[in-house]
Amino acid sequence: MKRALVLARRGMGKTSPNPMVGAVIARDGRIIGEGWHRRYGGKHAEAEAVGSCLVAGENANGGTLYCTLEPCCFTAPDKHQPPCTELVIKNGIRRVVIAGLDPFRRVNGAGAAILREAGIVVETGLCAEAEAELNRGYYAFQQKGRPFVHLKIAQTLDGRIAATKVATTKVAAPEGASPKAAAGDRWITDEAARKIVHRMRAEYDAVLVGRGTVLADDPELTVRLVQGRNPLRVILDSRLGLSDEAKVLGLPDREKTVVVYAEAEADRAAKLRGMGVEAICLPGMPLGAVLDALGARGVRSVLVEGGEQDFQFFPAGRALGQDYGVYRPHHTGRRGRRSRGAWQYRDSGCAAAGERIL
Repeated sequence: MKRALVLARRGMGKTSPNPMVGAVIARDGRIIGEGWHRRYGGKHAEAEAVGSCLVAGENANGGTLYCTLEPCCFTAPDKHQPPCTELVIKNGIRRVVIAGLDPFRRVNGAGAAILREAGIVVETGLCAEAEAELNRGYYAFQQKGRPFVHLKIAQTLDGRIAATKVATTKVAAPEGASPKAAAGDRWITDEAARKIVHRMRAEYDAVLVGRGTVLADDPELTVRLVQGRNPLRVILDSRLGLSDEAKVLGLPDREKTVVVYAEAEADRAAKLRGMGVEAICLPGMPLGAVLDALGARGVRSVLVEGGEQDFQFFPAGRALGQDYGVYRPHHTGRRGRRSRGAWQYRDSGCAAAGERIL
């Protein structure tokens, strides 16, 4: 099952709104086939595993299927692949070990029941926690109807979340250091940490910031530092005060930029839409309505990486699924802006990323 989970992770950032799934077929103590759900609309992991058996000259008959998620058991006009339960039965698999039951209402135990009715031994729960963690966005949406929210915070040891004055101040680079070192002092994160953040963006369906972050940093919110797909870019801008020159509004894939606002002049919203950007009006911009709107657009996971106001929009214990901190192990003194709230981490771990701490 651990091998199946490793395979499932290869679909990260490619399968949504479907879950990531891995499958391994074993017989007589050896693996004879394996596969994973490679992309949305593509073959399911079970079909990939059976196919790899055939390519290797093996037969799945009498084997054991280890699958990270319960095999699907239904057909629908918008479903791209046939039921995997039929495939398992047809290929004579005698035993199926499942990490987690699929929370989707049309499966949710029905797939396991069909397999049992066909005389197949079915076991569930092996590595269930690891599978649920892998597909947390999928589970959040199926169980709550809203995306999983992941908050990324960058701050210094003395609580600064923005080095506003450093950005415009020339700082001499340390002796022997690259001239870029001084310019890099404007960032709380360094290049290694930024690559990790870009990799995280590629793994999430959407990245969300507020108008203040766009005005201060003029970000693209892309994955340009790593390979992967660009997420949906969501900007919270209550009165549509963004400049037309903002980078995020002028990217080639403008259809992946969404601006959520509470009220504004009709011509301003129309202008954004004319630029190819989606503008969504949500009076009052309540958190629940924002998440519902994103869920309706197929978003299963959201990475929030804005400023303090954006963090306060997602109160801990309500919509927030996970915190992720990038710490710069320095004190900035009076330079920069201090967060008014104290972020405390529970069940946390640490790792080095360049000269920063995750």
